Amino acid sequence: MIYTTPSQLRERHNSIMSSYKNTIPFYKRGSFFCLMRIVIFIAWCIVWLESGNRYLNLDYVYYDTADARLLIIPMLLCTIGLFVIKPYKIFTTYTFYGKIEKIEKQSAELVTKDKQGKKVVIKRMHMVMYDGYNIITVKKKGGKRTKKIKVPNLATFDRLYDLDSSVSVINGVRFPVPMNKNVVPSGMCLCTKCGSFEKNTRTRCSMCFTTLWYK
Repeated sequence: MIYTTPSQLRERHNSIMSSYKNTIPFYKRGSFFCLMRIVIFIAWCIVWLESGNRYLNLDYVYYDTADARLLIIPMLLCTIGLFVIKPYKIFTTYTFYGKIEKIEKQSAELVTKDKQGKKVVIKRMHMVMYDGYNIITVKKKGGKRTKKIKVPNLATFDRLYDLDSSVSVINGVRFPVPMNKNVVPSGMCLCTKCGSFEKNTRTRCSMCFTTLWYK
């Protein structure tokens, strides 16, 4: 079934999310890892600030309270933690559903639409490499916001994703989930971590041993 109306898309997205939440425990979901990034970042800051405070309170350490380094060094350490741990990912990785607006392929192809809305494939003169990844641009349903997503360049990529097809983008799930179940062969399911097709009877992927939930 191809889902087109807003109510159908919303219902299909909710069904996909229900299957995901019922199969994948919270501690394995993307939202949990985002929360853990924040906890680790806070712990990072506390450890360094407390270590610095203990060092300055040692009897043999002398310092000037007006020394700018007392402010610069803690800020530098917190900034390093910000880029290493990336707690801000809780704002940049989120769950939504939408339509594929553009596909940029590793093979230097750009799949888009012309002014009349007709699908066109543009061959670029110079190879644009994404280190084994294709880039799909998904427009969030009900808004103008778009998000670029890196998807591994698999042999099944063209089967899973096409221009104007709808997908669910789930926080922590590597592959956007096609809403159209017909893209997956009958009797098979999609591993959302490595992209392989597995038999419906399996509970774990034979390639990467990830729990299978999109059936």
